[in-house]
Amino acid sequence: MLSNVKLFPTLIIVSLIALVLKVSSVWTGVELMNAPVVAQENQEEDKPEKKDDKPAADKKDDNQPADLDDIVNGDDLSSTEEDNILQKLRQRSAQIDQRERSIDLKEKLLLKVEQDIDFKIKDLERIRGEIKILLGEFEKHEKDKLNKLVAMYSNMNPKRAAPIFVELKQKDLATLLKVASNMPEKKFSKILELMPALQASELTTSMAEMAKPDASIALQ
Repeated sequence: MLSNVKLFPTLIIVSLIALVLKVSSVWTGVELMNAPVVAQENQEEDKPEKKDDKPAADKKDDNQPADLDDIVNGDDLSSTEEDNILQKLRQRSAQIDQRERSIDLKEKLLLKVEQDIDFKIKDLERIRGEIKILLGEFEKHEKDKLNKLVAMYSNMNPKRAAPIFVELKQKDLATLLKVASNMPEKKFSKILELMPALQASELTTSMAEMAKPDASIALQ
């Protein structure tokens, strides 16, 4: 028991010494960790500051494109490049002028063709109107002529009309058919009775054929 009491102060001293050593080692580690940072800060403080001779307003980024004013003023173009650009612009302008003249010429030609077509259409309409008038006059003349023939054979003695009908049948069947078709039926029947049987039969058959639409169109 007594020996234990004597050892207790010794243990306390040894523990204090160990604690002091640990604290010292920790402090040394902290100083070692801070040494690079401090050294770097000292180096930065020792570096002389570089002064920019150019004002901020005069600085220009090399990657920044040239100003539009410089391009327009030709500051960034060489004399040869300017000449080439001007030459190309002149050529392009000449091409545009040539194309405009060509378009104007085509428009004038097209207008002339349209005017010619309009004139020809009006001329054709005029001719068609004249033809229509002439056809109307011709039809009226033919109708008047037919009416005169019908009236003449209708008033003619059947004995005299019969041989004339036989002769017309051989020479101008179309006219005979028109006359016979427009004569009074009773008067035409008397003429048929006085005609040769074969001639009368053929004339009757021809009149029946003429009554068909296609045949009447052909006779006209």
